[in-house]
Amino acid sequence: MIAEELKTLCEKLVSLREENQEIKIHLENQENFNKALVEQPQKFERGNVERNDQLTKTIKEAKEKKKLIADTNRDKHKKGFFARLIGK
Repeated sequence: MIAEELKTLCEKLVSLREENQEIKIHLENQENFNKALVEQPQKFERGNVERNDQLTKTIKEAKEKKKLIADTNRDKHKKGFFARLIGK
């Protein structure tokens, strides 16, 4: 009778050890996930800053080009009112 109880206790101990090992593995995976989650926003923020800088640069270049085009067109259309009216 004591041998049977000892046997069942040993079996329970083995199963508890296996569960404990599974929990440790799950905890390690969770910790790795949490670390990656903490690092991810920093990478995202850096990417955002770089994209914003690039967009700002592109917008400035586009404005400069529009200004150059407007200046070029303005020089072509410096005719007086009557010259434009007559078409000379």
